Amino acid sequence: MASHQDKSKPLWTPSKDDIQNSNLTKFKVFFEKKLNKNIQNDAELHRLSVEHYEEFWTACMEFLEVQHQGDLSPSKITGESHSFIGTKWFPNIRLNFAENMLSSLTNSKNLICSYDEISGEQEFSSETLRKDVLNWASTLKKNGLNSDDVVMGVVSNRYESIVLMLATTLLGGVWASCSPDFGLQAIDDRLGQVEPKFLVYHSKYGYGGKTFSIIETIQKLQEKNPCIQKTWDLHTEKPEVNSESIPLENLVVKRLFSDPLYIMFSSGTTGKPKCIIHSVGGTLLQHKKELILHTNLKPKDRLFYFTTCGWMMWNWMVSTLACSGQLYLFDGAITKPDPLILWKTLEKHQIKIFGTSPRFLSFCRNQDIIPKDLFKLNNLQTILSTGAPLDEELFYWVYKNIKSNIQLASISGGTDIISCFLLGSPHEPVYAGELQAAGLGMDVAALNDNKKDCAPDEFGELVCKKPFVSMPTGFKNDPHNKKYIASYFNHYEDIEIWRHGDYLCKTSNGGYKIKGRSDSTLNPSGVRIGTAEIYRVVESLEFVSDSIAVGLPQDGHEVIGLYIQLEENPPNDWRDIIKKTIKSQLSPRHLPSIMESVRSIPYTRSGKKMEVIVKKILMNTDNKKIETSAVSNPDSLLGFHHIKK
Repeated sequence: MASHQDKSKPLWTPSKDDIQNSNLTKFKVFFEKKLNKNIQNDAELHRLSVEHYEEFWTACMEFLEVQHQGDLSPSKITGESHSFIGTKWFPNIRLNFAENMLSSLTNSKNLICSYDEISGEQEFSSETLRKDVLNWASTLKKNGLNSDDVVMGVVSNRYESIVLMLATTLLGGVWASCSPDFGLQAIDDRLGQVEPKFLVYHSKYGYGGKTFSIIETIQKLQEKNPCIQKTWDLHTEKPEVNSESIPLENLVVKRLFSDPLYIMFSSGTTGKPKCIIHSVGGTLLQHKKELILHTNLKPKDRLFYFTTCGWMMWNWMVSTLACSGQLYLFDGAITKPDPLILWKTLEKHQIKIFGTSPRFLSFCRNQDIIPKDLFKLNNLQTILSTGAPLDEELFYWVYKNIKSNIQLASISGGTDIISCFLLGSPHEPVYAGELQAAGLGMDVAALNDNKKDCAPDEFGELVCKKPFVSMPTGFKNDPHNKKYIASYFNHYEDIEIWRHGDYLCKTSNGGYKIKGRSDSTLNPSGVRIGTAEIYRVVESLEFVSDSIAVGLPQDGHEVIGLYIQLEENPPNDWRDIIKKTIKSQLSPRHLPSIMESVRSIPYTRSGKKMEVIVKKILMNTDNKKIETSAVSNPDSLLGFHHIKK
């Protein structure tokens, strides 16, 4: 393993056998034949995938065996050539998302393992899943579910949630979900906009040894939303009919490639969450590409991603079933009362691919948990991390304390694209602090203030220059796509490209770094600084539990405000220590002009620090204009309101 000082050496490099036997190598050979070209390396493969993106996505449809009806050729995109707005992919084919999932299942007695704090651990076979999906689809159809009708789930990350999503989409319906730990207002802000025909829910959930009920919340939602025609409590209610004799083909509804599949909710900080519509074909094709080619998922591999049904990683994770993989679902607390529960799960179930967050890895580091000394993780081959940038020190910690021969893939994308712009590659080395590769077919770049491609190691705006299949088809209740266009395409007046809002650079190693959201990037004295730089240094100090940094106006320019969550009994001169550390390890430009202690730091439910909302509070933004439903720990905001006063 490379030392902390030698950042030019990779922490992990795939072996020749790993590369040769990877799914990506098989696809490369397939794509070479399609283009009649000899592709020299992965950089050229990516270049060709964006230069010939229509041929690339057609090749993915064939290689990844997406089941469909209709002719793939011509695969031309309708509308203006290379235009983002109004594109329709593969307009001549029809397909069904759930049918693709169910037809790809491996025959297994433990296809899905599901754990929650109320029911404990349960196993479900592929046969049981098929039967349950057909039963529920038949029940939904009997009650009047039609194509494009929305079913809303207020559900935990449990087996039943997957069943209801598949039953809904088998009939051509649209699935939307959020976690039951959302409050009434947060759920209603989402549900009220999508106007679901049916509501399914888990009436109770367990967390940290306690049981919580949402019955009262569900009753109030029904009173406020007359669009809801029927509800089902997935804890107690079963399908109304026995559909064992009903064949799949009598229930399945084929949809156009660009027809709606999911409605995802943004976690913005102003106004109600955006309702982002994602397509049947775009979601399926993009997820299969990422799981099979980039994550190297193979049949019967078990994937475990710690997520909730309010985060896009749930939708991404579930697509493992479309790749003939197997799933482990987890719902509950992961640090209390048992801080080792996830590691015990990885060992017991021989998980191959484990998805987590920098926050969890940081918790393990701070608690001096050394998994390699406590557990046998022989089957664990890949760790995925997302939700926030994964700093260099955590890369080193993983390779020292979990496993030296493992692929650690930091991945980045979002709800907006229900997938990734940057992610892992089974062919590329892993360098500390870097994401391995841009997604195939994703024309990702970092643009400087002159709208030119940044030089290596220079940070700029993350953009995507050409259309891609998992772009939203639009927002719900957005006439003429005004909000949609404003969200992604209005940043540059003279060019139509997707601007994502992340602060990105391509490194000299060929990988990528993200410093955080560009709208929360610090800009003291006109020099752009990523907040992740400061967090990496400050949170390495023993007396710092957490931190958040924002840019604040002062005397006509911007200064850095740094807010620290301290451990118990910090040294009296903690401010001086922090400033000295920042100055020596970063630069004088990184020094905060304002530094205060707070009781806790606000996070989204997917583990992202909420710099923008803190900045709005400190700048005296009207409270009515600050959307707090996305905050997982809203009490944390009280400390910033106190500072403001």
